[in-house]
Amino acid sequence: MSVLAPYDLENFSIEGLDVLVNKPKVAAYRAPEPSVHARDGIGDDDLARELGWTRLTCVLRMLRMKVLKPLYGPKFPAIGLKASL
Repeated sequence: MSVLAPYDLENFSIEGLDVLVNKPKVAAYRAPEPSVHARDGIGDDDLARELGWTRLTCVLRMLRMKVLKPLYGPKFPAIGLKASL
């Protein structure tokens, strides 16, 4: 969810599944590794290359400039990345 938060995406849907089994847990829950977020920008490079843009141009064109409600619920304030660049 944090990967999609800063972008304003049209025609996008999220599907989540919760699989329940009748079996007791035998291990403590471990959160996903921080390396999950390392893949955040990989698709941006491919998309920018296809469109003939730089990666920064691609990110700035998809960046959310106003308050939006993401598909998964909470509202986020505007992100000041463009102003800070």
